[in-house]
Amino acid sequence: MQVYDINIDQQMKETTQHGSLDFPFAIYETQLNKNVLGFVNWHWHNELQFCYVVSGRIMLYVNNVEIMLKPGQGFFINKDVLHMIKPYEITDSKYVCINVHPSLLYGTPGNVIEQRLIRPFVQNSAFTHCIFSPETTSEKQILLLLSKVHSLYTEGEYGYELDILISLLNVWREIILIQKQKLPVDRAISETDENRIKSLLLLIHNRYKDKLTLKDFSDEVHLCSSECCRLFKRHMGCTIFEYVIDYRIEKSIDSLCFSDLSISQIAYDCGFGSTSYYIEKFRKKTGMTPLEYKKSVCS
Repeated sequence: MQVYDINIDQQMKETTQHGSLDFPFAIYETQLNKNVLGFVNWHWHNELQFCYVVSGRIMLYVNNVEIMLKPGQGFFINKDVLHMIKPYEITDSKYVCINVHPSLLYGTPGNVIEQRLIRPFVQNSAFTHCIFSPETTSEKQILLLLSKVHSLYTEGEYGYELDILISLLNVWREIILIQKQKLPVDRAISETDENRIKSLLLLIHNRYKDKLTLKDFSDEVHLCSSECCRLFKRHMGCTIFEYVIDYRIEKSIDSLCFSDLSISQIAYDCGFGSTSYYIEKFRKKTGMTPLEYKKSVCS
């Protein structure tokens, strides 16, 4: 799909919904001279971004760094990193962009994959981007895997989602093997804080149907309310109650797809105080109402 423009809010965050809640993944082909501005303006997003150049040369701007990339090269942009892309020359510069929410890679929040192999990298302020060139064996492998992901998505054969996930996990493995020796320790989590996070997640997973209060969480880890909130936000990248809402929505999808319960009953069973509030939060998260999601995705 050709990208002609991207929607950016006042904080320069891209507001495009990339993929869906059940498969947060999207691929775009961007020919820069077809873009409204002729380039992709400064922006950032919550997704990880993997790209490779198809034709022409492009200029990648990441924070205060300028990088010229030619066909056959690629790059990675970490989540929440401000960047811009322009053509190096007035040519038909084109690149393929793969946007992936980190949750697709780690699956269940709080597991060892997220805590040790993904979060330390995506939350490391020193890790803004990296470049892939085919002259280096490991980077060439990354480029081949990204091209394979594009082909799998385009062909869309049965089980392509699983093949895409396997390829992306291999891409991520290559990236962290390259980066782990280069990066300074940043926002490392202590064993004590790791256990506290696990306790908070377990509380949410076991009691998401209940009316949870901040006192429930602070009592669970024996911290004051403000420190409990700071701990969770620092290591999980969202507030406790944002996570609770997201988890309730994820659990509600099981009922939407695999039961005949009414929307109201599902809302109540998953801990939402009202049907209207559930619908509001579900639409904000997925771009659809629960009923629309059930008809278009679950059927």
